[in-house]
Amino acid sequence: MAEKQLDHRLELESKALTAEIRRAAVGQIFAFVLSVIVIGVCTVLIMTGHPVLGLAGILLNLAGLAGVFVYATRERGHQLAERAKIPEGSQNHGGNGG
Repeated sequence: MAEKQLDHRLELESKALTAEIRRAAVGQIFAFVLSVIVIGVCTVLIMTGHPVLGLAGILLNLAGLAGVFVYATRERGHQLAERAKIPEGSQNHGGNGG
């Protein structure tokens, strides 16, 4: 019975991980497509006599992408640090503390 539960749990975790990877990939694709569209529209603005507006749009787009990258990198670092922490009760296993 316990073995069935373990197999079921591992299957659920595998499905959750696969779904998370797929969600991240779809998000990256949408971000890329949206950025290409924004840069294209801003390029048209520049070519039609609105250089300040076009350049501002491109810079805001790039700043947004950089911000998302920095945020995701920090979050990933925090998650790795959390996983690497040693549980509080496991440091002294019956030792004299010294």
